[in-house]
Amino acid sequence: MNLKDLELLVKEGLEWNFEIDATRYTNGQRTTHNGEGIATQADVWSKYADGCSIRLPRPHRRLNHLCKMLSLLDEHFGSSAGANVYLTPAGTQGFAPHWDDIEAFILQTEGTKHWKVYEPRNEYEAMPRYSSRNMTEDEIGEPILECTLEAGDLLYFPRGFIHQAKSSRDTHSLHVTVSHGYRNSWYDVIKETLISALDVAVQHNVDMRRGLPRNFTHHMGTLNDEKASKKVREKFANQAIALATKVTEYLGEGCVDAAADLRAIGFIHDRLPPIIPNANDRLGNPDDDVEELLAPAREAEAEKVSLKTQFRLVRHNIARVKLEGDIAVLVHSVDNSRDFHGKEEQGIEFDVDYADALNAIIRSYPAYTRVKDVAHLEDDEDKLALVKVLVQNGVALTLPAKK
Repeated sequence: MNLKDLELLVKEGLEWNFEIDATRYTNGQRTTHNGEGIATQADVWSKYADGCSIRLPRPHRRLNHLCKMLSLLDEHFGSSAGANVYLTPAGTQGFAPHWDDIEAFILQTEGTKHWKVYEPRNEYEAMPRYSSRNMTEDEIGEPILECTLEAGDLLYFPRGFIHQAKSSRDTHSLHVTVSHGYRNSWYDVIKETLISALDVAVQHNVDMRRGLPRNFTHHMGTLNDEKASKKVREKFANQAIALATKVTEYLGEGCVDAAADLRAIGFIHDRLPPIIPNANDRLGNPDDDVEELLAPAREAEAEKVSLKTQFRLVRHNIARVKLEGDIAVLVHSVDNSRDFHGKEEQGIEFDVDYADALNAIIRSYPAYTRVKDVAHLEDDEDKLALVKVLVQNGVALTLPAKK
């Protein structure tokens, strides 16, 4: 990422508040100076000349090389990656001290920037789930790290570490902040595990299925914590706590697996589309329809599939099987949008009898499998039909036959 890349993006026309921001931090106050609609070149560079930092959220929408890097990080970490680009005029600061709710990697690409990093102030602020408000100098104490980044340098700090940065007096600064780990903690797995255990518990415990007392909200809730009968409140609260405690009796490895499946399927919907050979370079416009552009090539490849064909998934971490009654849905990210949830969850429906075969194909990556050797299916026609559907939908690719 260099200044020329940024200038070209500004020339294309970026949307204020969605693709571009202008901010300034002076005299202990951060201010935002965004316009409305599409940002003109004159407006952007005028704000920059006035001392505003220019931030580009979601630069991967338009920059293929950034999109590819983030897609690889998605694949590696198993959690969604993101990026912001920051151009800061010489001798200025664009943002107040704050902490973020992500793991941050600072990639300095041009100029220099002086960073101050502070550890969390207490245990309650460590590893936060939400970003902080703008903070003041007298709230944050002394930094545990001060450093000046030059082009080519990288700085990492964990979620929750307070930070601020100012460009050097004699040169501008351009850097990319790459993030990952958003809402990806033990809390998130435990929450889904408890929900799964509750779903099991309600099947076995009739008390959980009983109706609630009439007008119980007249006694419960913070609105009624002082006015309602203490005896009535205690009876209701004790019953709720007793039933909630019973849920733990149904916790087991199966509940954790169910939670993991939900997290994996959610990630596949969240993540960027995977890097596909000879495909991504053609998709420079964030509004391009991947399926429509690649459909002819996918159809042609699928027609060539035979029992001797070797195949595999196109990338790691791009598919998961979701069971819905007698249907097995292969949820995949191949045709995801570059915008977060820009498309609905992408899935291919199969009869549930195909679930084990699909799971075996997912687990076998990166090895190639011969179509005839697909596990958990007896009929060759079923194997052939399955692989053709995967190739036709861009989820699998084939190994070209040796000449």
